Parts: sequence; C-alpha cells; structure tokens
Amino acid sequence: MTVGRGRLALFKVKTAFPAALLSAAGKPRPVRRFSGSHIPPGPGVNILPGADLQDGNYEHEKNTEISKGMAELETKALRSQMNPHFIFNSLNSIQKYIWENRKEDASEYLTKFARLIRLVLENSLHHSVKLTEELDALRLYIEMEHRRNNQKFDYSISVNNNVDAEAVYISPLLLQPYVENAIWHGLSEKEGRGKLSVNIERKGDALMCTIDDTGVGRKRSAETKANKIHKSSLGMNISAQRIERLQKDTGLIAAVDIADKYTEGNAAGTTVTLTLPLILKHD
Repeated sequence: MTVGRGRLALFKVKTAFPAALLSAAGKPRPVRRFSGSHIPPGPGVNILPGADLQDGNYEHEKNTEISKGMAELETKALRSQMNPHFIFNSLNSIQKYIWENRKEDASEYLTKFARLIRLVLENSLHHSVKLTEELDALRLYIEMEHRRNNQKFDYSISVNNNVDAEAVYISPLLLQPYVENAIWHGLSEKEGRGKLSVNIERKGDALMCTIDDTGVGRKRSAETKANKIHKSSLGMNISAQRIERLQKDTGLIAAVDIADKYTEGNAAGTTVTLTLPLILKHD
C-alpha cells in the first residue's frame, strides 16, 4: 500500500547478520538504499510488502488518475451531446412528416439524423479531431434544429483565413452544448426572427471560438424555463470542465467566457467565447 513519495526501501534483517553484511570490525555494514526492481538479492534480506515507494510508481498513479478523469469527462460529453430531448424531438419531427405524408421531408430529416449520430460517435472515439470534422457535425446539428424550429432564425459558421481547418485539431463535442443552449433557450423563445453565428479565428497561439446569438438572454430564459435550463446547462458544465482540464494538461491558455448582450437596457442575446490551445497537425 502506498503511503507517500520517496525512495526508501524497508528491509527486514535477521538478528544474526550474515558474514557478507559485516565489516572487518564485526559491525553491520551500512545499508545501501535501492529503489524498485534494482534491489539486489542477498541472504537474510527480505523485502517487506509495499516497500517500493519510488517516484515512478507515484507518477504512474497520477497519470492513471488523470487519464481516468479524462475518460470519464469524454464519456459524459458523449452522453450530453446525445441529448435525449434532442433525439426525442428529432424522432417526433420525422413522425410528424410521415403523418402529414411529407415523405421526402421525412426521408431527408432521417438521413441527416442518422449521419449526425454517426459523426458524433466517430468523433467521440478520438481525443482530438480535425476542425473541419467537428464543424461538419456542428453544422448538421444546426441544420436539423433550424428545420425543427420552422426556420425562425438565420445562422452562419465562418472560419477566418488565418485558420487552416484541415491542420487545426480540436477536442470533439466541445462547442455543441453552447450552440444547443443558444438555440433552445435563446432563439427558440424569441418573438420574431433571430440570428446565430459561430466564428473561428486564430489569435497568436490560441484558437478563438465565438458563439453569438440574438436570443432573449440568460436572465429571461432562466425565469421562464428554470428546470429546463438546469438540464441543458449540464452539457455546458461538462464542456467547461474539459476546458479546465485541457489547460492543466497542456499548460496553455484555455478558458470560456459567457457575456450577456444589452441594447438600450434590454437583453439582446448572449456571446460565448472559447479560448483553446492552438493544436496543429499535418498529414
């Protein structure tokens, strides 16, 4: 059982010292300290169980703990991405098209739904994916929500020219919860037409992801749908934890900022800014 860090090896020495352990004066020789598997065998020397407390084991345990924590966050992220309410609503939309005998609409929506599920599952298998792949899944999700909300909002996804979306990698399933929140609790509750925009740009060694909506704002949404907000916030909380973990693991800047917008004192939507480490890989 590990009780702390260090290189101390405990020995159980027999009362009668073997000759090999005695000095010329007949006194016990000083005991050398060894660590791990480098402890040499010797007569009369027994290593007590749990004596191996070397730094390597400690670091291995810490790395295992970190890896386990990351795996748990990734699993939670996948579950939050596959929001049961979204799945339920999507299936309802398909069923509605069938009842109305809108077979082409039902077929098109079902095809997009199946493709989105496949993309989510594929991306979730990797620690990081190409920005293009992540945005493909995000765009498909927005398209489906756009149709389900009777196209009551406009949307755009833009990538700045200073970003090579094929070379930049991003943690999968990171942006979607914030987009979902903007649609469900901002734009869908707004009277009249709204707008959603997702913008990706590079600033120094950071990747800036901005999600902006012209919805009703967090305060009003919280007042009308408090219980629903709590459930939807779960996905954003998990993403925030993953961003915090990303900063600890890389030592680079990683943060999320959520700001409420106002026009003449009235709520005018929300802006979410994610600052992520710029990860570049070339095939």
